Amino acid sequence: MIEIQYKNKTHTFSNNTIGQKLKQELAIDDCIGFYDQENKTIYDLQSQIHGPVVLTSISKTDDAIAQKMLRASLPFILAEHIDGTLIDIEISNNGFAAKFFTKNTISENDFAELEKKMKKTTESNLQFEKIVKSYDESIDLAQEMGNKSIWNFNKNDPNTWYKLGNVAMPYSHALLSVAKDCACSFKIQKVAQEDFKTADGQVVKVQKVTVAAFFSASDLEKYLAHLELLKQNDHRLIGQNMELFYMIPEAAGSVFWLPRGWKLFKALENFIRRISYADYQEVRTPFVMSSSFWEKSGHMQAYGKNMMHINMGTEEHECAALKPMNCPGHIEIFKQKIRSYRDLPFRIAELGSCHRYEPSGSLHGLLRVRSFTMDDGHIFCAKEQIQSEVERFMVRALEMYKHFGFNDVAIKIATRPENFLGEIENWDYAEKVMQEAMKELKLPFEIANGDGAFYGPKVEMHITDSMGRSWQLGTIQLDFVLPERFDISYVDEKGQKQRPCMLHRAMLGSMERFIAVLLEHTGGNVPLNLAPVQVAICSVVSDCNEYAQKVFEKLKALGLNIELDTRNETLGAKIRMHRMLKVPMIAVIGKEEVTKNMITLEYANSKHQYQFDELDKILKLVNEI
Repeated sequence: MIEIQYKNKTHTFSNNTIGQKLKQELAIDDCIGFYDQENKTIYDLQSQIHGPVVLTSISKTDDAIAQKMLRASLPFILAEHIDGTLIDIEISNNGFAAKFFTKNTISENDFAELEKKMKKTTESNLQFEKIVKSYDESIDLAQEMGNKSIWNFNKNDPNTWYKLGNVAMPYSHALLSVAKDCACSFKIQKVAQEDFKTADGQVVKVQKVTVAAFFSASDLEKYLAHLELLKQNDHRLIGQNMELFYMIPEAAGSVFWLPRGWKLFKALENFIRRISYADYQEVRTPFVMSSSFWEKSGHMQAYGKNMMHINMGTEEHECAALKPMNCPGHIEIFKQKIRSYRDLPFRIAELGSCHRYEPSGSLHGLLRVRSFTMDDGHIFCAKEQIQSEVERFMVRALEMYKHFGFNDVAIKIATRPENFLGEIENWDYAEKVMQEAMKELKLPFEIANGDGAFYGPKVEMHITDSMGRSWQLGTIQLDFVLPERFDISYVDEKGQKQRPCMLHRAMLGSMERFIAVLLEHTGGNVPLNLAPVQVAICSVVSDCNEYAQKVFEKLKALGLNIELDTRNETLGAKIRMHRMLKVPMIAVIGKEEVTKNMITLEYANSKHQYQFDELDKILKLVNEI
């Protein structure tokens, strides 16, 4: 039996009723579908609804659910006007991305015409058709659509397709009923090429078209305005304006750090060593190790296609790979000698350079690279030490985030997935102590059921930046697999060999990615201790240059990052340049400063005056911040 709550009344219908019939029987004019709150299931008007179930009617004003239906439907309308095969749809909170297998290249020059054609289609009565096909029928229809090997089909159960005009695709998401229901505000944003793995295992190039879509024009305007803000704070633009880094196609996914950018990078490394790596022994492991080593660790089997492989030459007939991560190397260091229980917890850390092959279409400035540095660390400990180590890590991670202005931190504990390895009792214990650690620290958390890696549960930390975006930064994760693979052990107080627990931990993750997040979060106004140039000394006239040089030498001797600007430019021009470079402190040296043996320091929208003998107060200010 089907029960529908409508106008504070309960209406009952027989099982397997079509959604369209329910709408007609209840005379709900604005109904576009039905929603099962208990099972979080959306039914469109073409769906056959199976009871027992309690439903509510969906209208276009039911924002979140209606928007999902809209964004699932629009790709079919877009596909009507693209010469190719619609093969996949990704729905987001702001629109959708549609992937096409097509011989013709889609470019930005096509966007306006595509939008015009889409708008015309949304004014039509073109019907969406839900089709149920057997395996053989699905193969035939896929062949008709252009390629029978694109999709996987169920051999035993029916396969659901949706069709609009000449476009058909196997799809399970609920859609709208007619094209004119898709009347909305939308804008094609970008097109990119990426790899797509077909049902027969082939990797083909597809074009991915991203579209913003909202029922409300004002919602689209707000979203586009937000995108404009993001564009202004794009770390690539900030990095260019601040002269921090650049990238070239010939070194795709790798960074050229300019002098200012490298100062920032090294300052961040030093901060990590002071906060994150306290009580750790820092190590260095090889960049290149043989393929047999990565086979032993399991990375070749799991990550082989994303690793960078090296042929060592015809004489040795040996293959190797650049390390994609540091953990197997750290296990080798643990194994280097017999360890006692007195050595535990054994903490080692490495600002390790790693390399992973990322598809060219997924590369994005510093956020997605092929060559990167991890603020990595590993803890080898006894089972009963796990909780205290997790607590220690969390306290320091939150301290670090606070320094960067990330005060909104969401914590998730990812638990055992279906394909887990290891003993259930070990998983239960690890998940319990991770939760106990959060409770001990009075940190709120949520459980992400089944989201743990196959080798162990983990704690994730997600920060919210100044533009409301969420980023995952820190993780601490238990590993039940690698200690077994490498057969590591320690000797307990009874002289017996025991298997240590292994914790992977990183507070920031990739240094490159974190710098991108930080630049966008701060608009380039990074914390004072990370600023590539902390103080720019600007002389007003040439007569002040000698004293400005004296101030420069004094501040430099204090260990500050200083720049002296005695160019034959106006003071206003000098200040504008240093403001663009995001220099936080500007010391002005004019005739009054020379006469009074002082400087005027502009910082944080205020001015401070310091006598020459008081310049060490600037260093104290930097250290305090």
